[in-house]
Amino acid sequence: MSGSTMAATKRQIVDLLTAEFAGDSDVNVIYGPAGTRTFTTEIIVTVGNMTFTNTVATMGDFGDGYDETYDVALVVEATSAGTEQQIVTERALTFYDRAVSALKAGPGDTAGIPGVLWARPTGRGDVIEAADDRTLRKGRSTAIPFNVNVMAVL
Repeated sequence: MSGSTMAATKRQIVDLLTAEFAGDSDVNVIYGPAGTRTFTTEIIVTVGNMTFTNTVATMGDFGDGYDETYDVALVVEATSAGTEQQIVTERALTFYDRAVSALKAGPGDTAGIPGVLWARPTGRGDVIEAADDRTLRKGRSTAIPFNVNVMAVL
């Protein structure tokens, strides 16, 4: 393996999630930041920023000398024009579960990418509930940020 696996892994995550939610007309999978929210009833799944470290290889004869580890940040966000926070939060949690299941069931721990040893949803998460600042006239949202942790050899 000679080059970084980051671009291929991020693309693969977007492809896996797009396939998982293909039958859901109110779900948008987005490569990068989602931008402005409309507070219509929808689910937004963003595959966003990445943090990475390249180090001298510790895996013996794998690759030609470097390990690449990185996290891909994802957010599952549910929005609704209504005022029922419980409905929005439970919807976000349902779609978060589906996203994690799709990532775990993808083409195995390696995400089907040469050089990747694992690509798994990991880490600490948060469930962030919010309401529009102007007395809930626009709606409610719940965001669940999480990461996919990746280890590759270059």
